[in-house]
Amino acid sequence: MSRVNQSLKTFGLALMIVGLPKYALSQIEDLSITDDVSLARLYCGISGDTYVIGRSQTHRSSVSLHVGAMIYQELGTEKVLLRAFGAMRFTNDETKSFTGYELIVRPLKGWEGRAGVLATPATLIRPNPTTWQSQVETNAQKTILGGRPGSRVQYKSELGVGFRYGLYFQNEEFVHHAGIFYKQFSLAAYQENGHPFFAAKWSYENWEVVATYNQYGTLSTSMIAPIHDYLVYTDLSVSNDWEQMSYAVIGVRKPFENKALLLRGFISLNYDAMENRAWGGVFLHL
Repeated sequence: MSRVNQSLKTFGLALMIVGLPKYALSQIEDLSITDDVSLARLYCGISGDTYVIGRSQTHRSSVSLHVGAMIYQELGTEKVLLRAFGAMRFTNDETKSFTGYELIVRPLKGWEGRAGVLATPATLIRPNPTTWQSQVETNAQKTILGGRPGSRVQYKSELGVGFRYGLYFQNEEFVHHAGIFYKQFSLAAYQENGHPFFAAKWSYENWEVVATYNQYGTLSTSMIAPIHDYLVYTDLSVSNDWEQMSYAVIGVRKPFENKALLLRGFISLNYDAMENRAWGGVFLHL
C-alpha cells in the first residue's frame, strides 16, 4: 500500500508540474524565484517499454516515472552559492532517490571550489538526475559511480581547457579523483583499493560517445549517432581481456518535439543480444 501511496503522490506532483503556467515551463531552466534563489532545472518524464523475449515470444512491460528539481541560492554574493537537487524515479520494481547538496565558491575568474555531497570528476560524465538524459542513460554511463561526500576544485581557461581534482569518501576510505576537459571532451580517473577506473566522454550536437574501464577489466562503451531524422545507438561491455561480451544492446530512436505543448521525447526500437529480447519504447518529458 505504501508503494501505491508513493506512486499516487508522485503522479500528483507530475500533474502539478504539467499544470504550471506556460511562462514558467518555457523557462524550465534558470527561472528566478526570488532575488537570491533560482530554479536551475525542473524535470518530469515518463517512459514505457514493451519487451518480447526470445523464441518463447513471452512479453512484459516496464514503466518509469521520473521527477526532479535543482535549486541555487546565493549567499550574499554571486561568488558564493548553495546548490541542491532532488529527484525520484518510480519503476515497476523499485523506487530510487537522487540528491545532492554542495557549497560553491568562485573566488577568481576560471576557478571554482565545491564541498558537500557532490559529483566526482567521473560522475560529471553521467547525466545529472534532474535531466531527461538521466532517465534513459546508457549502461556505459551507469557503470560510473554517483556523487559522494567530498570536495572538488576546478579551473577552466578562456580557451575551454580545464582540470578537476577532488577528494571523496567512498567505501570507507578517502579516494583521489582527477579529470581534464576541453570543450565537449572529458576524461576522468580515480584509484580505489589499488584498482583504477577511467571514464571518457565526447559529444557534439546529437553525437555522443562514452567509454569506461573498471577494476574488473571491463570496457564499456556507448555511442549515439544521428542518421537523417533518427538516432542510432550501441551500448556494449567487454570483459576478461576482450574474451567475453557481457552486454550488447543496439537500438534506434525517432525523436519528436512540440514546442507549443513544451513536450519532447522519442519512439524507440531496441535489441539485447545477450538476453535475446527486443523491445519497443516511448519516452515523453517536459
